Amino acid sequence: MTEWWYFEIPTLIAGMYGDPNQLAASVILSNFALVTRKIPTGISLTTTKDVNKAIVYNKVSVGLQRANASIILVLVITIFNAIAYFLLQNIMPKLYSRQSEVLLITQNTWVWFVLLNISVALRRVIQGVVRGLRRQNCELYVTLFSCYIVGLPFMVYFGYIQK
Repeated sequence: MTEWWYFEIPTLIAGMYGDPNQLAASVILSNFALVTRKIPTGISLTTTKDVNKAIVYNKVSVGLQRANASIILVLVITIFNAIAYFLLQNIMPKLYSRQSEVLLITQNTWVWFVLLNISVALRRVIQGVVRGLRRQNCELYVTLFSCYIVGLPFMVYFGYIQK
C-alpha cells in the first residue's frame, strides 16, 4: 500500500498545481507506468517463491542463481521497454491526448519517466528476493527510503518544479 501511494501522490500534486494540462500529462505517464510495471511485478512474485523454496530446501546456490537470473531478466525487459518508449515517445502520448500543451509536458518529462521505470522495476525484483529471504522488515525500509525519501522529491522536482 505504501508503494501505491507513491504513484498517486504526483497525480494529487498535479491536481493541486492548478494546471489541467499538468494533470493530464501526469495521468498519461501514470497509465504507461502501470502497464510497464506489470511484468517486473510478476517476476518479483516468482522470485519470492523460488528464493524461498531454495532457502527452505537448503539450496542457497540455486536461490542465488534464481535471484540473479530474475534481476538480469528484469533489466533486459526494462531496457527493451526503455528503447521502445524512446522510439515511440512522440506517438504513444497521442493515444491519450491531442492537446499540444499536454504533449509538450509529457515529452519534456519522458526521459525522467523512463529512468524512473527502470529503477522501479529493479527495485521490484530486489524486493522479491528480500521477501524470499524472509526479510520483509528490510523491504519496508527500502520502499520507504527509495520511494519517499529519494523518488518522490525527484518526481516533484523534475515533473513540476523544473521547467
